[in-house]
Amino acid sequence: MRALPCVLTSLIAAVAAIAGGACDPYSPNLGYQPFRCGTDEPRCPDGYQCMEYSETEHLCEAGEPPDETPDAGDEELCNNDEAIEPNDTTSNAWSTPIPDFRTCVSLVSLAICPAGDKDLYRFRVDSAGKNLKAEVTANIGAGPLTLRVLNGSGAAVANGQAIDGDTLQLIFNNMAAGTYFVEVAAPEGVTNNYTIDIFTCDETSCMSTTTCST
Repeated sequence: MRALPCVLTSLIAAVAAIAGGACDPYSPNLGYQPFRCGTDEPRCPDGYQCMEYSETEHLCEAGEPPDETPDAGDEELCNNDEAIEPNDTTSNAWSTPIPDFRTCVSLVSLAICPAGDKDLYRFRVDSAGKNLKAEVTANIGAGPLTLRVLNGSGAAVANGQAIDGDTLQLIFNNMAAGTYFVEVAAPEGVTNNYTIDIFTCDETSCMSTTTCST
């Protein structure tokens, strides 16, 4: 979760986290972590602006996140995801909008940093039988990451697998109702930047979804 280099500040000056589909103007307290703009108007919640950085990268932004300056002595530059930290245990996991406002969430500019860091994302299954797909994208050449789902007691119930050189995917079908956590971590001594997409749905066919749109 260490700070981002100043050259990337303009890209990461953003908010916490709901992506895809039209964003409802209910003005939740979303923090500063970037999230992708929706496809319909309004493309961002009230108070946030959809900024276009490329044909495929449109981010909802509002204000500047705290502490944008890299820590002194940094040997590598990690994304600044301080807006969702600390989130390294089940007790302080970052709460996704699933299922209260969205069935999916897409977060960018995250980091497992410093070494030993973990990122946990809380979500609920409100009715038995729902399915989950989580995908983490990172530069695996910079160091491997791990992807797991934990149950409400913190026990691992599913593990992600590499599906290509830079993507980990986890699919967990027919889930019981309850609280769960998606956990991103790394082996000892490894740090890396990443993005994450978490999808939930009623039909297994939606596991082919690649864009968070509802």
